[in-house]
Amino acid sequence: MELHAWVNPYRAVKDPALEDSAGYLCASHISKQKPEWILPFRDVHILDPGKAGVREYITKVFMDIVNRYDIDGLHMDDYFYPYSGIRNEDSLTFAEEGRGIDSIGDWRRDNINLLVAAVADSINKVKPWVKWGISPFGIYRPDVPEGIEGFDAWSVLYCDPIAWLEDGTVDYITPQCYWPFGGGQDYGKLIPWWSALAKKHQRHFYPGQALFRAASERFPQGEIPRQIRLNRETDGCQGSVYFTANNFYSNPKNTIDSMRQRLYRYPALWPVLPHREGRPLPAPVLFAARSDGKVRLSWEPVSDAWGYVVYRAKTQKALGRPESILTVTRDSGGTFTDRTPEQWFYAVTSLDPYKRESRIAEAVYDFVIPVRPVDGGKDTWGRVKFAWEPFAGAEYYHIQVATDEDFECIVYQERLLSSETLRKKLQKGLEYFWRVKADNNDVWSPVWSFSR
Repeated sequence: MELHAWVNPYRAVKDPALEDSAGYLCASHISKQKPEWILPFRDVHILDPGKAGVREYITKVFMDIVNRYDIDGLHMDDYFYPYSGIRNEDSLTFAEEGRGIDSIGDWRRDNINLLVAAVADSINKVKPWVKWGISPFGIYRPDVPEGIEGFDAWSVLYCDPIAWLEDGTVDYITPQCYWPFGGGQDYGKLIPWWSALAKKHQRHFYPGQALFRAASERFPQGEIPRQIRLNRETDGCQGSVYFTANNFYSNPKNTIDSMRQRLYRYPALWPVLPHREGRPLPAPVLFAARSDGKVRLSWEPVSDAWGYVVYRAKTQKALGRPESILTVTRDSGGTFTDRTPEQWFYAVTSLDPYKRESRIAEAVYDFVIPVRPVDGGKDTWGRVKFAWEPFAGAEYYHIQVATDEDFECIVYQERLLSSETLRKKLQKGLEYFWRVKADNNDVWSPVWSFSR
């Protein structure tokens, strides 16, 4: 999980009607300290985006968050100029700080762009691994793409996400696509359009999704899962952002069940930003030791590592897959304990601050490594061929085959096997479980299953 600090920098006074109420605004509030920076509107008072001092102040506040806290990202919400519209409230600022721009609309958009660029530059100087993103309104302009209807954020809020992508001043965008499939705000049209735009400029795209509307009549059952599937099928879309977190505690139309049991059944690592150059860190050297029903993994800490991914699987081939992620740990001491009575294969990778993953480092195992029949496979030959890797110092091997994973119903076993292969005829139509161990070790291999 990553922590992105979500901020609304321009909104100074959310409820102007309470501005003079006792205790609503303290004496040190920016609207009290710098009243000349405030643009007053009926429904909100905002910091004037056109003033250079405001942009410097907001950037300073943002960087205080970045410098003081171990955040993974900084995220700006969709409140720029007010949704209720602006007429000539900032005409004096335009006259004094117009920077030679003729159109007041272009100047307003440039005010926002200057702040976005200043924050990006500031973050990159001190913590370039901290991601900088913005969640604009989900519609860029009416009829973009064709057939889309609704609010014109470009000419009312004066935000221009295309400019941020073209200038490379954001790491990702999260347009608030809070609508279902179909209609004038068709989710099925908006996602491919935003995705292609972000991909063109090598930036990430995580659409904002309206989990808070999952229970509404506008969202049919299965709407959010359908949106997630479209995201995953769309090249250039790297994930989702859900509003709000509170809605995960309810289960409207079984949406959370679908997410937990199917769509997010396995953990996943973070997508790596393509415009961040660098090479992955070295893989850690991994050791594993079993005692008292637990496995203790240890590795030499890797310099500059942000954390480590611990994998666990029944087969070596499965290591590195999402379903084999056991945990992501930031333990700088390089240890992890897995409390399990079963035998597993383990691997660890290192992550740098950009979440780039090293190659896999497998543990040295204290058991015989099975080879075939493969776990979960099907054997159709007349005689089943069992095979395993040689174990150092072993003269003989002990194999067991059962029809249950607890080996209470053993159908075949043999000791004093001097080779690493065996062929055995077994009844068809059953599922079998098998394991093997060496004569110089009391530890069984992981249990593998196969069917006939």
